[in-house]
Amino acid sequence: MSYEIIYDKQFIKVKDSYVPMVLSGSSNCYEYGNNGKERRARSWFPFRLSNNVLINNEIAKRYWEASCNDIVDRHIDRFVDRKSLMDKVKSSFGYYTGIYINGNRKTTYGNISGIFKTGIEKALTIEQLKEVNVNVIVKSGYIASDNKDIKPFIKVVDNEDQFFDAIKECEEHLKNTKISTTVEFSGMYDDKPKYIRRKFFPKKPKQLVKTDTIHNIVTSDGTYVYKSTKGGYNYTYTKGTAKMYADINVAKAQAKRLSKRFPNTEFNVETTKLDKEIFI
Repeated sequence: MSYEIIYDKQFIKVKDSYVPMVLSGSSNCYEYGNNGKERRARSWFPFRLSNNVLINNEIAKRYWEASCNDIVDRHIDRFVDRKSLMDKVKSSFGYYTGIYINGNRKTTYGNISGIFKTGIEKALTIEQLKEVNVNVIVKSGYIASDNKDIKPFIKVVDNEDQFFDAIKECEEHLKNTKISTTVEFSGMYDDKPKYIRRKFFPKKPKQLVKTDTIHNIVTSDGTYVYKSTKGGYNYTYTKGTAKMYADINVAKAQAKRLSKRFPNTEFNVETTKLDKEIFI
């Protein structure tokens, strides 16, 4: 069974509304990437939550809550109580909706609704996108061969006033047809979203803390954790090269997370008092 994969997002802010642009594609369609290797096909398009390409926080919240309740209503006869079913649906929301974030089959309700929450928080204006050579295009949707008498509509817009004018013009052009108005990006290459995030939403530099007490995470094998990674963790045999924590609660929380991921290994916090204060 095929499903939709959302790879990335870049919402567009237009006045008090947003165009929820996502980089997405079907799991059973393939293309060749810029490196010449085959990959699953993907493209940028607005994720419609209604007949309109525009959303806001309230529309997104109501849509996903309604979707969740609708799924529960369709499956309630299999469960004794609604709450247990609601918990199941939310923890496996990707399965029920056929939407997976980056192909993760454990996509939850929070993962999908979070796409829209953070997408709105980090939306950019049309002018900001133009700063990084990304153009916003208002155009007609797919026109089938049996509608060859309908001329395609396409217009590049430079600001939100032009955007709303183009939307209105396109909808008028497609009036009395079943073709919808849509939005596209031009110049949004594979590496562009990461560049955009670095430019407009740079990470705050880590604030160093002065302390005379450090905490390390030590394993039951006698090794020290010096780096946690997506795939696990890296370790060292010497305490001096291990990851140091100034806050014991942060160290304990990380040790607990590692213990949960690797139940066959014990992770404990080891505290050391130093002769003098250091910055970490």
